[in-house]
Amino acid sequence: MKKLLFISWDSDSSNYLEALFFPIFNELSKIGGIEIHVMQFSWAKPQEVSRIKQVAHHHGISYSHIDVNKEKWGMLGMLYALFVGSRKIKYYINKHQITHLMPRSTMPALICNRMYTWLKSRQIALIFDADGLPLEERLDYTNLTAKSLQYKFLKGQETKMLIAADSILVRSKAAIAVHRKRISHIPVSKFHVVSNGRNENLFDFNQEEREQTRKILGLNKGDLLFVYTGSLGIQYAFDEMLRIFTAIHSCNPNVKFLLLTRMPVSFPKETPPEVIEKTIFLQKDFKEVPRYLAAADFTFCLRLPAPSLAGIAPIKLGEYLMMGLPTIISKGIGDIEEWAMELTFIHTYDHTNVNRVEEAINWMTSNHFPKQPIIDFGKSKFGLHQTAQQYERAIR
Repeated sequence: MKKLLFISWDSDSSNYLEALFFPIFNELSKIGGIEIHVMQFSWAKPQEVSRIKQVAHHHGISYSHIDVNKEKWGMLGMLYALFVGSRKIKYYINKHQITHLMPRSTMPALICNRMYTWLKSRQIALIFDADGLPLEERLDYTNLTAKSLQYKFLKGQETKMLIAADSILVRSKAAIAVHRKRISHIPVSKFHVVSNGRNENLFDFNQEEREQTRKILGLNKGDLLFVYTGSLGIQYAFDEMLRIFTAIHSCNPNVKFLLLTRMPVSFPKETPPEVIEKTIFLQKDFKEVPRYLAAADFTFCLRLPAPSLAGIAPIKLGEYLMMGLPTIISKGIGDIEEWAMELTFIHTYDHTNVNRVEEAINWMTSNHFPKQPIIDFGKSKFGLHQTAQQYERAIR
């Protein structure tokens, strides 16, 4: 039996393991006969680690946690975790007879690079989940610069892993082009585009649940509900969402805007008070997200324009479409424009267009959006089984 060890490096509050990878790995184990192990480096509190372990167990996944003592030791704690990480991974591989190692993104790549000779001597397959273009995203949206020693070091580690890996997972064909433009001798055959699949049984529209949730939110039958789920960092264009919502509100006051986020929300000074009053903030567990999406009429999937957008595939887009929701999405994200051009239920939002808000409103008001065609498309594009098959091919 193949035994795969997935390595991640996370903060104290990320939930993408339980929301994204655990369901995919559970399905992968069923279709591929692969035993899944997950080792997470993070600075999460013990009770959070215990909760994640229970979720992993529910999905039939062996989970272990390596503490990154960032709170007490700061950077020294992170460096220590990096230093001892390879030793802990080697021990785990030997103990559980791991056959495939899958580091996700830059920090796990750094740890596993130190083990390359050891891994090859034991014929352990190396699969690199390159994610999107994480370092380029930090260049675009943080203070990191391309000339900094930190960037050069991390980019060197990423490059080393891209060359060493037997298979590379990316989220778009555009990401392959970016990597091969810089490292042309990596064969295209090493790359595998994988989707961010969602469980069709969880993201399953229910009319009765829609009506119940809308009642809880204080919505009447004809009211419109806009929804955004996820992070609210600078790159997620909250100002643009508010601009569209404010314009809609000015011609139709029977609207509300629901933000499902764990992050603090800060409104721009120019935001009208009545728009703030119509905005609802909720923190909900992942399993409750579908019922609130069921209550929605339109959704946002925006990102500020940046070169790194070419490598991403927003997880929330699959959730929106599988729930039958027409979506406004930023131009330039991954491969989406390739297949979304002919879809009336996706509106491509060009942040450089001075008429972008008016065009978005015209799209909303001049089209009809029956749910079932959107649901059918969403499940065909973002279904969990399809994603697991993509992973299985990369592993095979």
